[in-house]
Amino acid sequence: MLYAAENAFCAFIEVFGDPLDLRLVSRRDLSKKCLSGVSAKRPLWLVDLRGEGLRSIHADARLTSGPHDVARQWTVALWSHPDQPDGLTYRARHDPSREAVAIFDRAKTAVAAKTMRPLTGDETLLSRILDHCGFGLVE
Repeated sequence: MLYAAENAFCAFIEVFGDPLDLRLVSRRDLSKKCLSGVSAKRPLWLVDLRGEGLRSIHADARLTSGPHDVARQWTVALWSHPDQPDGLTYRARHDPSREAVAIFDRAKTAVAAKTMRPLTGDETLLSRILDHCGFGLVE
């Protein structure tokens, strides 16, 4: 499964947002992660788990904001569906104003990584993300 977010802000909070009460991140932990741009080589068929998409599969927002084990069960069911979707699109758990996607392994040849750079390599972006997400940086 490839998880991707609409931008660096969303990617950061989805990776570092658990647990919700800890709002510190270390440079060491940041140095282990890279930002990559992801592009699709063909149109992807994604099951829409936002708004009306949830209603169409008889679910609600608890699917993407509730317990992870419930989301995993739904993901397995959607992956196993005879129509074989490429993945899912959903509201980000830690910032529902943003969107994220999960691309199933069967679509791995349909996506390509554009660039990879450590988040610590762009201090201006890092500072903006930390401020926006309310995180402190531990050296």
